[in-house]
Amino acid sequence: MKRLRVVAALAAIFTLLFAGQANATVAATWTWTNVKSHLCLGVSGGHIFEGAKVIQWTCSGAADQGWFDIPLPMEPNEGVLIKNTVIGAGGYHYCLTSPNRVEGAQLVVTGCNEYFPPEQTWHVQWVTNKGYLFTNRKTGWAMAVTGGSTTRGAAIIQWRSNGGLEQHWT
Repeated sequence: MKRLRVVAALAAIFTLLFAGQANATVAATWTWTNVKSHLCLGVSGGHIFEGAKVIQWTCSGAADQGWFDIPLPMEPNEGVLIKNTVIGAGGYHYCLTSPNRVEGAQLVVTGCNEYFPPEQTWHVQWVTNKGYLFTNRKTGWAMAVTGGSTTRGAAIIQWRSNGGLEQHWT
């Protein structure tokens, strides 16, 4: 009887964790627009593959500009995975990723790891009158448009949080 209760409890936990993730992918699809440039977060050339560079581009509703977030299952306030809505050639989603610890490095997309590695986990903070600030869990750097550029195709990089509008998204 005790073994049956343990199995039932584990099944309930598994259902809550993974059913919640499945629902989140359907419920929250976003297009992130930079507050300074009014351009959208997307993937260079619109082609999703391992290591593809993240840029800003004219908001068009293109598939590479669609994103959804998955909160950490056990600690939802500790960060999210930011997944692109396109399913890649390998049959899986690609996540916004910090490629290394170098300030100024361009962000990329890599195959999502459901174990929430720090390089794919982002803290999301609402800043009044500015929008959302995304900070990488591994590096502590904020997602920003390089040099505060308002040009299409400008790289999305990681940079120390400085309060600039190039680091805020709606």
